[in-house]
Amino acid sequence: MPDFTAHHLLGQEVLRRLPEEGKMAVMQAPAAFFWGLQGPDPLFYGGRRLARYGSLLHRQPPERLLRLLFLQAAHAKGQRKKLLNSYLLGFLCHYAMDSGLHPYIYCLERRLRSACPQRQWEALHGELECQLDGALYRLQKKEPVTRFRPDNYLLDPETCAAFCRLYRALLSALFGVQVRPGQIAGAFRRCLRVSRLVYTRTARIGRPALFALETAVGHPGVFSGHVKRTGELGRDILNLQHCAWQDFSQPAAGHTESVPELFEAASERALALCRLFLPAMATGLCPSLPRLPPFDAGDFRNSPEKEPVLKKA
Repeated sequence: MPDFTAHHLLGQEVLRRLPEEGKMAVMQAPAAFFWGLQGPDPLFYGGRRLARYGSLLHRQPPERLLRLLFLQAAHAKGQRKKLLNSYLLGFLCHYAMDSGLHPYIYCLERRLRSACPQRQWEALHGELECQLDGALYRLQKKEPVTRFRPDNYLLDPETCAAFCRLYRALLSALFGVQVRPGQIAGAFRRCLRVSRLVYTRTARIGRPALFALETAVGHPGVFSGHVKRTGELGRDILNLQHCAWQDFSQPAAGHTESVPELFEAASERALALCRLFLPAMATGLCPSLPRLPPFDAGDFRNSPEKEPVLKKA
């Protein structure tokens, strides 16, 4: 999952370019749209069990998950319908960002594993996403990512209740499990608290101690890897030099795209999906979806390919 700020930046870009009916849908429940940009990621803050289902949701066929989300919105009434329609548009952006940038991130992760002790491999993915977050924000906003604040992510009782009901329905339909509303609400609230904390100076100062504690319990970098930094780390994390990289879900294809180019492609994919779903929101009939790449496209753990080459094109 690209990190919090990268998803937010994509949502801002898509919202700017949405057709008028899409902008109106978002304006009826703006906080729901912004939460939709984070997709199922808040579940990672709900303890081991919910975090597992957060991962499983990312591994679902996108067509199935998006259809279920749409049906939840289509069958809702009143303000809950407005909340879920807005949330769905944001969720489409989350999907487009994940599926578009994951292949590049996985390529970097696999290459770097050979230089890191195995006990730190678990932290690599999140660390790379955090670095990408900071570099992309600086490139687009011309200021450090530590200036960002998640002020758009309001979580009033009605919005929180809608999310709880939505995810209870999704987890029941997909996995046959029952989750208490309080668990889901707690996950969203903790996500917001942590997402505010990681931009602060206090978090940066405490990062080494937090990483040591996480390593001691066997989960290095689970939170500390997402602490934002003020400066660049020297690596061309955005691939602005257009080095060659490999998408493990399409091993025969070569790639040299930079992250800004992947970001633009993800924006276009999100806009196309929004334009597909917007008329359906009026009719209540789910659109026919083409086969879509998975959320975790390019995951090298699903590929027998050799170590990736990342070199100047």
